[in-house]
Amino acid sequence: MAERQASNAGRRTAGGCAIGLITLVAGVGLGVALTLGILGISWAILLERLARPGQAPAIMVGPTVTPPPRPIQGAAAPGRRFLVTAPLELDTDTRDPDLLVVSRNYDRNTETIAYLSSDTGTVRWESPPLGDSGSSWAIAYGDAIIAVAVEERLLGLRRDTGELAWETALSDSISTSICEQCLQVFGEVVVALPQDGLLQAFSLATGAPRWSHRLQETTRQIVDVGGLVGVPDDLDTSGSASVLLLFAPEDGQAAGQIQPTCTDAGSDYTRGASYYDHIGRDPAGRVLVWLIDTSPPCLVSVDARTHQVVGRTRLEGFQGSELEPDNSRFVGDSLYLSDGRSVVIVAPQGSSVLVEHDDYALKPLGAGDGALLVLAQRTRGSARYELWAIDMASGEQLWDRVLTATDELDGHLDTGTFATRVLGDTVVLVEQQKEPATVIYERLSLRDGVSRVRAPLAVNDPSSYLRGAIWGRERAFLAIDELYTVELATGRTLARWP
Repeated sequence: MAERQASNAGRRTAGGCAIGLITLVAGVGLGVALTLGILGISWAILLERLARPGQAPAIMVGPTVTPPPRPIQGAAAPGRRFLVTAPLELDTDTRDPDLLVVSRNYDRNTETIAYLSSDTGTVRWESPPLGDSGSSWAIAYGDAIIAVAVEERLLGLRRDTGELAWETALSDSISTSICEQCLQVFGEVVVALPQDGLLQAFSLATGAPRWSHRLQETTRQIVDVGGLVGVPDDLDTSGSASVLLLFAPEDGQAAGQIQPTCTDAGSDYTRGASYYDHIGRDPAGRVLVWLIDTSPPCLVSVDARTHQVVGRTRLEGFQGSELEPDNSRFVGDSLYLSDGRSVVIVAPQGSSVLVEHDDYALKPLGAGDGALLVLAQRTRGSARYELWAIDMASGEQLWDRVLTATDELDGHLDTGTFATRVLGDTVVLVEQQKEPATVIYERLSLRDGVSRVRAPLAVNDPSSYLRGAIWGRERAFLAIDELYTVELATGRTLARWP
């Protein structure tokens, strides 16, 4: 009897220990799960971190339930709308830029420009109907007048009210897809370069013609050279002597010319730039740069104030012969440019290859916190896009991110399924997901790729293409059929228009 009682007591003790142990393990597991949940780390990420301790974890911050975006109200006509192109940001002193938004009103069958005030979150005014094909309109602005080229008409809208102040005729339409910034404001003058190559200037206040100059070529760029109007052209019909012609904006008087040249390595043969070449410039407009097709390619830098050559850099091993604006980025006094397989740094002290890869087409996107963000498109095997962060001092790859979207939003007239931007020490990624259809906003640390914020955007049609992205200091403005205001710190969709 005593033995049976002892045996039963032992079983009860063992069972109690087992239950206690299970309870303890469950409690620890629950605590760990809650802790991971608070930190935004999944079990899969934790296991991957344990398996690969040398890499930084991708902390996934789950979306929070937020109210739907508020509609932006204001002085715009009602109706179903579609944004035909990316918004144009204005140089205001507000926290975030004011925007000019070109849209089509389906219910009224009109296309207009609306002025959206970021400070008040309202549409300040909407212009009268301006015509069709708003994506082809060239727009430039001054303090009081917004100039709009619509086919062969040049219109002046009052910046404070949107009313039509004047209208005048152009000699031809402006090709916004070919001619870069071919409608610009220089002080009190607006300068246009239509497709027929007749450079024309008008009074910004009244629209009255000021001067014109017929170019040899129907060229494709206007450059602000220290306040002078610069246009590339050929001096004769042979196409062998291309220069950047300079004109005083007030009266069109010739103000000199810039003719960059460079010689082939080991040769006395001198080559010049082509008027087809893109002319780059640093963000402050102090230095102009050309990439001349010598052997090897030669990067020529010119002081925008003195018009003197300040540097010639031979790019050994560089394959490209044109300075593509989408494949180059200024970071301080250094220019990062790509020929596809490599990214080269051209600095005042010389040039060097930062990163190269035979199986990827590389493109510099921006820099911050000592790291350069590179878009890498795989060219061997199945196609895909990746984001790479490269240490700018050593060239070491800090992290990479494989994207699910396959079409970059690249340029004012482009559409895409993802967009990126370097803001301070972070990378903002807006990426369209297919299943289920979602547009994800994510903010990553530029040094280690850790996800600080991740949230779905509250958009009406997440399967629609991105048509534009404007980045302010606190908010982003994304055109996805409609225009959405997104808080950069949290990824919360604040407002939409219409």
